[in-house]
Amino acid sequence: MRDPNHTSGKPAFTPALSGSPLSSLTHRGMLPVSLPRVNSESFSSLLEAIVRSTDDAIITKNLSSIVTSWNPAATAIFGWEAHEMIGHSLLRLIPPRLHHEEMEIIRRLRGGDRGSHYETARLTREGSEIEVSMTVSPLTNARGEVIGATTISRNITRQRAAERSRLQLAAIVECSADAIITHDLNSAITSWNAAAERLLGYTAQEMLGSQVDAIVPKDRIEDETCIVEQVLSGKRIDSFESVRTTRLGEAVEVSVSVSPLLDESGVVHGGSQFLRDISQRKELERSLVQAEKLATATRLAAKLAHHVNNPLEALMNLLYLAKECADDPVHVREMLELAAKELERVALVTRQTLDANRRTALDAEFNFAHLSEMLSAAD
Repeated sequence: MRDPNHTSGKPAFTPALSGSPLSSLTHRGMLPVSLPRVNSESFSSLLEAIVRSTDDAIITKNLSSIVTSWNPAATAIFGWEAHEMIGHSLLRLIPPRLHHEEMEIIRRLRGGDRGSHYETARLTREGSEIEVSMTVSPLTNARGEVIGATTISRNITRQRAAERSRLQLAAIVECSADAIITHDLNSAITSWNAAAERLLGYTAQEMLGSQVDAIVPKDRIEDETCIVEQVLSGKRIDSFESVRTTRLGEAVEVSVSVSPLLDESGVVHGGSQFLRDISQRKELERSLVQAEKLATATRLAAKLAHHVNNPLEALMNLLYLAKECADDPVHVREMLELAAKELERVALVTRQTLDANRRTALDAEFNFAHLSEMLSAAD
């Protein structure tokens, strides 16, 4: 049980209302401290109307924690009807582990406590726990003796759940390995997590309020501005590769996902960017491409050597045979004709290799495998 505003001093109550549920409403600021003088009948009608129409559960009890009154809002919040609760212990609404809270409240009332505010848990008729904000004020008799208390309770379960969700989300964002940046409709940065600081070098204090394109290279600002406009129109863009600029002016390659930020009504009120450092991955990819090119070039060189070496060996053998039968012109001519064909094969391989080199210089995407295919066709 939390007691954020416990007061031990006597609050200012309207004398005519002291000791009634209406005095508790006055103390909480739900009614003005000073009310026009009214007769008893009008006062009773006013009191009944207020207690019946409020959204807060108003319950009175005696010093034994027995319920003496129960308004419609109490039924709406806790599920019990008035006739089911009046005359029964208020402990029915309190989880067993918190029964000591009620004992402490009664002890304080008996000791002269004039009003306390708590946030605690209560049980509904179905047995489920809800979180409530509760104010307890004393009820007194004509002699000023404390005879019970008025409790005014408000269901804050949703608010507390939303608060916990916000805190959990904030913790997730702060602990994320990805840089997470949010901005408003004017592209001014509204949040900057620790990962963004590690990735880009700027602190949150430095970047909050700055334009989100402050970390975008100048040659990419136009494209990035277009993306931000799409997001602010409600479109989500998943994982595209881009570049961001660090505090030191260095370019860092990142994978970017952007999405709109919506308010409770579903209206876009900003955007978020998730940045993941892919510099090492891109460097590895470039190394792999280079290694593949080198491997391809090595295979090509081996194949080229094979295609040149075979006709050269044949040419040498033919020349040797022609030399051995120099006295036979017909046989020499046959050998020389075969040798010429082998030279043509060498010349073809040479031309194809030179053509491939020229194409590689003009086109960085040239596929060395194509040259290998051409060499195979020359066999």
